[in-house]
Amino acid sequence: MNSCLAVYYIISLLSMVFFTSNYAQYEASVAKPKPSALFVFGDSTVDAGNNNFIKTTFKSNFPPYGRDFVNHVPTGRFTNGRLASDFIASYAGVKDIVPAYLDPTIGIEDLMTGSVISLEQQMEYFKEYKSKIEMLIGKESTHELITKAVFLISAGTNDFIVNYYGLGEAVDQYIYPNVTSYSDFLLQNVENFIKVCLSLVIITLGLLDDLGVWHV
Repeated sequence: MNSCLAVYYIISLLSMVFFTSNYAQYEASVAKPKPSALFVFGDSTVDAGNNNFIKTTFKSNFPPYGRDFVNHVPTGRFTNGRLASDFIASYAGVKDIVPAYLDPTIGIEDLMTGSVISLEQQMEYFKEYKSKIEMLIGKESTHELITKAVFLISAGTNDFIVNYYGLGEAVDQYIYPNVTSYSDFLLQNVENFIKVCLSLVIITLGLLDDLGVWHV
């Protein structure tokens, strides 16, 4: 199990470096207006610290996590510094770091970037957030904010490397006897999530994953 987790972190590191480099090259070649906001959904690879406020086995709110972060403070990010989503938010000119939605010290005005919790539950949190924003700036302005925002989704990494390969008992091998059946299940979940996003008039989606990167 330890070797599996070690491989997981190595793959995550290399993939994030590769992604950040290629994303920067892509953005440099395409002139685009600054997004109104950045919303992040997904697993621990983009968790800005929501795991601090839920019951979960894996935590990262202790050293050496965060040793290269602002003030060298562990924030619940599974990294020594910033996440790829933090760099994207900073590069896009939205925020230097992505706040955790469940952090009680974060005000609603600070959550113009916002992301471990199931995709379904994260969508419920987003709808809750959307309602709060509507109360703050009105439905019309909220609609404009959402249509001009960028939504990042990171899914599949933990599902495979930790749940399927690392902690095999976390996945029912009778229901998903092989990788193909499990992949189909995950893809269906992501597809359903994207359909909900589109129903909310979300236009720009980026699928960020250590096992592959897509832009929608």
